[in-house]
Amino acid sequence: MSGPGKRSLSIVRIHKMNHLVNWTMTYHSNSDIMAFYGYFRSLDSFEQPLRPNFIENHPTALSQYLRAMAEGITLEDLMGASWRSVVEKPQLVAWLSSHCGTLSKREDYVQELSNYVSVGKYGSCGQRCGRDCWPNIIGRNYTFYLSLENSWCDDYVTEKLYMPLALYMVPVVWGAANYSRILPPNSYIDAREYHPKELAQLMIRLRADPVALGRYHLWRGFWEVRVGGNFCELCQRLHTDGETKHQADVPAWRGRNGRCQVVPRNMFAPGVTAWRKFIKSDLPE
Repeated sequence: MSGPGKRSLSIVRIHKMNHLVNWTMTYHSNSDIMAFYGYFRSLDSFEQPLRPNFIENHPTALSQYLRAMAEGITLEDLMGASWRSVVEKPQLVAWLSSHCGTLSKREDYVQELSNYVSVGKYGSCGQRCGRDCWPNIIGRNYTFYLSLENSWCDDYVTEKLYMPLALYMVPVVWGAANYSRILPPNSYIDAREYHPKELAQLMIRLRADPVALGRYHLWRGFWEVRVGGNFCELCQRLHTDGETKHQADVPAWRGRNGRCQVVPRNMFAPGVTAWRKFIKSDLPE
């Protein structure tokens, strides 16, 4: 389910169908059943958690991974000679989008970033590239991917976070989710901590240092990423949950849990400092 929107909320209210809703199933973690766009599968265990999209639910793999990081294990140690194919790609960063004007103002972030590095733009906001865009163009050629959500809502992440991970890219995230709960440590770059100028400098620096860049892929020795959700939690609830319940006010529940924000337009314009509300950066005025 997409981020909360006025139209989707009013449909339930107008038809007064709240009493027919027994369980909520949305992207939000406070739902009775969580619907997610991707998740991680631990390589060390056949049994997987009901909510595999939270990295804390993989304690053994997480412990092994943190130990490997502390011991200085490199991507070459895990992958052998093939590690260079992961970190040596011809282009720096790409962005694929079908919506060019969004509540999260991700387009403003991309525009400002483009002042410092070349951004490969695809989809409606750039070059059209067809069905093979992800595997044959973006995944094959780019080191980083701008995983920028169109809505700034609590817990809201979509497939644009998991596709680059599946294609051996490092995602640069932009949204209101707690990404540290969703992704392994040091597997992503949080754009909320970098002004676009700082992000450009970081990506250039990492690309020039294959070993440092390889550390962003070290998690691959402990998990594999899956794009899309599963129905394990729903199946488990259907077989074990005998409680009779219904939702009193679904629109109110969504609004209370969505906690969406509207990011201001032109936040990077000269003399404007609105971006500091959304980005933790020490970049001087």
